[in-house]
Amino acid sequence: MLRDIRQPVPIDGVPVATSASLGIALAPEHADTPERMLACADVAMYHAKRTGSPYHLYNPEQDRDNRYRLSLESALHGAIDRGEVTLQYQPIISIASGDLIGVEALARWHHNELGPVPPDQFVPLAEQTGLIHPLTLHLLDRALRQCVEWRASGLPLRVSVNLSPLNCTDAQLPDRVEQLLAHYRLPAYALRLEITERAALEPEAQPVLARLHRLGVSLALDDFGTGYSSLSHLKVLPIDDVKIDRGFIQALTADPTDDVIIRATVLMAQALGRTVTAEGVEDVGTLRALRRLGVHTAQGYLISPALPPDELAGWARNRQAGAVDVSLTG
Repeated sequence: MLRDIRQPVPIDGVPVATSASLGIALAPEHADTPERMLACADVAMYHAKRTGSPYHLYNPEQDRDNRYRLSLESALHGAIDRGEVTLQYQPIISIASGDLIGVEALARWHHNELGPVPPDQFVPLAEQTGLIHPLTLHLLDRALRQCVEWRASGLPLRVSVNLSPLNCTDAQLPDRVEQLLAHYRLPAYALRLEITERAALEPEAQPVLARLHRLGVSLALDDFGTGYSSLSHLKVLPIDDVKIDRGFIQALTADPTDDVIIRATVLMAQALGRTVTAEGVEDVGTLRALRRLGVHTAQGYLISPALPPDELAGWARNRQAGAVDVSLTG
């Protein structure tokens, strides 16, 4: 059947390729009514489509997963419209001075019935369903609005927002970002967009990232070391900051190899005029090692977890007053 379906179909004399995904359900193993059989086959068919397989046999476990997924998908539409996906902000400090210089905006979704939905569930779902673009615009709007409020209260912070690989190939994204910055009357350098190595190296992403960079928006290469991991990429990508993956940071004091990798990254970045940020800093020993290696900025639980906007402002004021201290002495 699949072989026959894949045969090109002539339309106005032009052969058009077709394809299909088959879902298979068995009676009585999977269902005992025609309606239930059709529903089971439908679940199997959508699983085949998601995985790129030509066909798939129904599995009851996937039915439960599918119902949960459909419930989340339906709820996510409304959650974006109603502003239920919120942001918390993790401080980023200068290692040399200890000053708070920026924050990373991290998406949070609390479902009314299901409770907290982890980002590693709802972000891939948004990517698979085409909701990632409205979700990203919603988060950008929220982050920039918060940035304005902080600046008005004397906190001139730069806010970092993560981009999906799909955002990086969206030709309309630079225009949307420019419009948001103009709407909130913010300088472009108040915004930093974080992208992964793999996404940044996609050919379709190159013109999008170049336009964003020309706007003056700062670009950070996130989770450096988990993708193609070539230092030569730092030379060709239009980035301002390299964020070393927490896997290297958290093993830094125990694994000399990570010391060498981080030192090489810092030297290359400095030679190219980039800064380096360490993610996942959880102890003072690691922070001291990062300062010795010349890493510029850091974030992690040692400094602070992600905080709601009001708590972040209070944390920043306490830090300025000396009530919050991450000491490198002793």
